[in-house]
Amino acid sequence: MLKNNTGIENMGENNSGNRNSGGGGGNGNRNSHGGGGNGNMNTLKWFANRIGKRIYRDPYKCCAHCDEVAKNGLIISSKTHALYLFDTENDFGAEGIKLKYRDKK
Repeated sequence: MLKNNTGIENMGENNSGNRNSGGGGGNGNRNSHGGGGNGNMNTLKWFANRIGKRIYRDPYKCCAHCDEVAKNGLIISSKTHALYLFDTENDFGAEGIKLKYRDKK
């Protein structure tokens, strides 16, 4: 696969609104991909397609920042930020912690 200068591989423009490990139709739902380091390009595209938009995640008691994100969501600021969130979700998933990012609170 080709990489651009952000390190995000071939992200494409498919914004189906669906984020799940099976690929499959866009119905506005976001199903967990299960974490555990098994992320795929569909989930990376999900983050990339939301650059400039606010997303939310389930509460995870870690630090004040995590509490703030759970309460108010966060805005994905760039491709690098999208890649960071994708990697973070997979890293936590490898430890059995599912962050479950989504479009709606």
